[in-house]
Amino acid sequence: LASAWMKLSVPAPMLESFIFMDPNQQNYLTIPTSNVPSDLFRGECPSLRSLELHQCIWSWQSTLFCSSITNLVLDARRVRMRSSLTDILEALGRMPLLQYADLDQVAPDVPWSFPPLPLMGRTIHLSHLRTLRIDALALNVALILNHLAFPTNTALVLCCQPFRRFDEFASVGHALCSKFATSTAVSARPTIRSFSFFSH
Repeated sequence: LASAWMKLSVPAPMLESFIFMDPNQQNYLTIPTSNVPSDLFRGECPSLRSLELHQCIWSWQSTLFCSSITNLVLDARRVRMRSSLTDILEALGRMPLLQYADLDQVAPDVPWSFPPLPLMGRTIHLSHLRTLRIDALALNVALILNHLAFPTNTALVLCCQPFRRFDEFASVGHALCSKFATSTAVSARPTIRSFSFFSH
């Protein structure tokens, strides 16, 4: 892939969509996972709207995570990628126009507090978000939800797995309650419009 990456090292002012899928991971080959360069297109892709990275390794400081992105798919299945919560949040914070976000096995280390406690002052506001899908351990789903603010009409699709015990699913409920039960008056509470929950 080295030669291909070289060809993508020039500015792409008209590029609107970028999708990368590691073919080695698709074929279950025991070959090192591809690393997506952090400075593709020299950081000059102002028209980029849709970004999909599948089963590869990327840098959270990548210039691909830019302010023009509205559609984001990050798929870390079968990839041993360690991410810090701070890195994930900072990357999402650089994409304020996001309308669709799919985070598949994109998660920090498993939190040991129960329910997971949010970091003070680390809320990322995604006011344009229409759909949010997260597939991860229940504790990590809760942790990420704790740090995101989005409209009440955002469709939520949460796919959760337990780490050690099934009552970890309750942590997701705690995270949702913190967003949709902010008022004591029932009539004044924000109402979740679309919610899908899968345990596996």
